[in-house]
Amino acid sequence: MNNYAAEILRIGGDALLKVAQKEFPGSFHIVARTVEYVVIGDSSKNVMISRKNNRVQERYILNKL
Repeated sequence: MNNYAAEILRIGGDALLKVAQKEFPGSFHIVARTVEYVVIGDSSKNVMISRKNNRVQERYILNKL
């Protein structure tokens, strides 16, 4: 478990970590976080996850040209 996964576990518990690992089976990093949501991402996409219900609210696919 890397530092980003440990931080997700700390702020959202096991349920939030499972959602993050489902979206990003490899590694990810924390892009932003507030009281209501957390945004995580990698080199191909960013995902906003609700901290209240542990569901993906939005996905943003990054264009690579």
